[in-house]
Amino acid sequence: MAKGKLLETGINHLAIIPDGNRRWARRRKLPIKLGHYQGIKKAKEIMQMVFEETDIKYLTFYGFSLYNFDREETEKHPLFYKMADISKKIEEWVPEGVGIMTVGDLSEFEQYELPDSGGAKPSNLKALFESTKRPSESGKYLTLLIGYDGVDEIEKAADRLLDAQARGEQVSGKNLWDHTYTSELPPADLMIRTGNEERISGFVPYLISYSELHFDKKMWPAFGKKRLKRILKQYSRRNRRLGK
Repeated sequence: MAKGKLLETGINHLAIIPDGNRRWARRRKLPIKLGHYQGIKKAKEIMQMVFEETDIKYLTFYGFSLYNFDREETEKHPLFYKMADISKKIEEWVPEGVGIMTVGDLSEFEQYELPDSGGAKPSNLKALFESTKRPSESGKYLTLLIGYDGVDEIEKAADRLLDAQARGEQVSGKNLWDHTYTSELPPADLMIRTGNEERISGFVPYLISYSELHFDKKMWPAFGKKRLKRILKQYSRRNRRLGK
């Protein structure tokens, strides 16, 4: 592809479940945290490729599931603080003008204090993740799902809808979407899950109900730009009828 020419995919919104970090590490007899670190490096590579080399406007990553909190603290602790480092640098990872959003239930992260914060804000992971945002100046957005689960999103949206009704507002089931974490995002055209697993694991159910789904055998740290480009080119040749 010539320098400066974008890969035309026909995709407005690409959603990714980057699965397989732990299995990648175990197969190599490496510490689990190294699998996560390699996965983070891969995420940076793919984010930059999507926004610099393709016409895709929206990219959504499943960063940390609400149910991942059930993992051992020895695994979560180094991962969380690596995520904290990323949050401080994420604006450097994607081109200037790309908007950044972090969505999900961040309440569980409040207990994790940032070292050497010295009383300065943000003092904990919740505050840091909440501050990880930037408006878009290009019409492009990176969305990171942290502390997220699709069923939890719908349940909390229903609670907000009931609260609105209790305040005397006129509401209906059609208003449920307006109260979700991801209401500002368009439907995803293509969802990719790595790690040789064929399930969606509570990943943005509202957004992928009509998506094309690609389940890839590669573990996320082994998934590369060349493979992604091949998937995107395959997608561009599909005839999406959307019920017509």
